[in-house]
Amino acid sequence: MERDALRSSGEKRMNLCFQKTKLNLLAACLVFTLSGCAGLSQRGVDSAVQGNGVMIKQIIIVADASISMSVENKLLQEMDFLRLFVKTMPEENYDAGFLAFNFDTAVLQHLQPFHRNSLSGQIPRLIKMGGDTRLDTAIRMIGKELKDASGKTAVLIVSDGMNIEEKSVMSAGQVLLASYPDEICIHSVHIGADVEGYALLRRISQWTKCGSSRSADLIKTSETMHSFVREIFFGIKTEMPEGRIEDEEAPQADSDEDGVPDAKDECPNTPKGAKVDSRGCWVIQNLQFDFDKYVIKPEFYPILDEVVSVLEKNAGVTIQIDGHTDSHGTEKYNQILSENRAKAVMQYLVVNGIGQERLRIKGWGESMPIKPNDSPENMALNRRVELNEATE
Repeated sequence: MERDALRSSGEKRMNLCFQKTKLNLLAACLVFTLSGCAGLSQRGVDSAVQGNGVMIKQIIIVADASISMSVENKLLQEMDFLRLFVKTMPEENYDAGFLAFNFDTAVLQHLQPFHRNSLSGQIPRLIKMGGDTRLDTAIRMIGKELKDASGKTAVLIVSDGMNIEEKSVMSAGQVLLASYPDEICIHSVHIGADVEGYALLRRISQWTKCGSSRSADLIKTSETMHSFVREIFFGIKTEMPEGRIEDEEAPQADSDEDGVPDAKDECPNTPKGAKVDSRGCWVIQNLQFDFDKYVIKPEFYPILDEVVSVLEKNAGVTIQIDGHTDSHGTEKYNQILSENRAKAVMQYLVVNGIGQERLRIKGWGESMPIKPNDSPENMALNRRVELNEATE
């Protein structure tokens, strides 16, 4: 009986310990559920902000997948930014879409209820793309995505801003904003160091009063990304600086006031009002010639009319017209071709009232490329006419 009593007492103690263990496990699970599991849900921005509810009905991410993103690790930087952005997006009730643009626009994900894994799974697809930078086609595709949508929309454009035809983009943007009845907020994030590209993205963001423009260099940490996401989704403005890192530093000297600091300006005496590229050089952009021709086609007259206007405002300036080609053809052929194209530009300027005594011409053939002649896009950049203040 004593043995049975001891056994009964032991069993009671074991049952009591077991019950205590169950209670401890339940308590631990409850604590884990209330704290740890919340972290596993990856809700993005903090719940206190989320409790206010997002202010948008949908967001469309527009990523640059053109060939210019393949240099200087810009594509990898873009993908890192997008991963952190998607990871930080709030777990709320809204739709999300994902477009990528190059020579065309690929719909990586149509507008659908936000799902973090689905959206982040599209990012690696950017690696397989390339080609020209057709942001205008992407903006038109945004309109198609919003055809059956309503409510406030956020558009996030991530790009280096290079090789974009601004007039085409402006035209597409006007149609988009006119056709969609509700508010659209365009936010741009600039990748890389091209000053002109950043300025273009900033102008696009300024189409909408609620937009913003920043450099990806300013949004690299979880803290800065949380601030950026709060602004887009909840309309909470922070002290997070807009612009580029250079914008937050002391002003840099820019003697010719072309927007490119003297320290980076390869063409330091640009006339006032001239449009320059990232090097600070006055380039007649998008002026194209037919193969083996140097006749200026009528559709390019407006481009040269802008040159006439600049020269009229800078009456004391004498300029040199420099013709350049890509590497197609022989060096001798390209030398002659570059000279003839420079002459064609000079003749147009003279006919439109610019004194020939103010103009010099020089052909450089294929000897001074600004990009390697290793792709159709780079070759197009090398087929150019530059204008510089004459030194003789």
